Amino acid sequence: MRKAFVTTTILGLSEACTPSTAVEIPNAKISSAEQNAEQKAKADEPTDFPSEGETLDSEESPAKDMAPSKGGAQDNSMSETPKPDIVPTPTPMDGSTTPNKPDPSPAPKDEGPVAEGRYLIKSVHSGRCLDIPNASKDNGGGLEIYDCANDPSPPQVFQLIYHGDKLYEIKNLASGKSLEVRGQVMAPEKLIQQSTYVGGKWQQFSFLVQEDGTYLIKCNGANFVFDVQGAKTANKTPIQIWAPNNFVNERFTLTPVP
Repeated sequence: MRKAFVTTTILGLSEACTPSTAVEIPNAKISSAEQNAEQKAKADEPTDFPSEGETLDSEESPAKDMAPSKGGAQDNSMSETPKPDIVPTPTPMDGSTTPNKPDPSPAPKDEGPVAEGRYLIKSVHSGRCLDIPNASKDNGGGLEIYDCANDPSPPQVFQLIYHGDKLYEIKNLASGKSLEVRGQVMAPEKLIQQSTYVGGKWQQFSFLVQEDGTYLIKCNGANFVFDVQGAKTANKTPIQIWAPNNFVNERFTLTPVP
């Protein structure tokens, strides 16, 4: 039930009745005009969310914001550059963290003036071959000149083994022993003999090619060369060392043996 208040006029003054003087009108009803006014007021009240198909005035559609304006450039801040695919680094087979790299090119091999291999060594002066007498296999067996065999004979075949710095080991095929300066002393008239190779300077020699294609066989670390003793040409003439003198008894040829 609604209550209505009645205004009374006393002594010409208008005064609102207090609750104690209010006159209650039973079963008072609100006119249809008041109901329409109330419904209209509620309709005019703002709502929190836009109705279906509508947007708020203060907001714009995100799609609209992201779309570039006609004739203008697209806003790059709203787009991302695609990232390239990450290719994993292969793990080396040895378990290290550094990828395997190909080995650098090997250094050029130190090659001597004469190819390694088996040779007959022949004296230019006599035409005879260097020979180990009686095919001896003993240390201390001497070196001499002797008639070259029709077929290469092992006591007359020597293998040249290169040890670098233009130095060679000269090993007899029959005995397996290498040539050396007797007594390990570099002095004139010291004989050449064979012995077990130990890598001493007295067991290493260089081959000095001459203008005519012949060779001097020079001792390592001393100015001495192979010399047919006394410039003789007879069989069994020993080989000694001597200072270079440009005589033919100090020159030798090399003939490869298969």
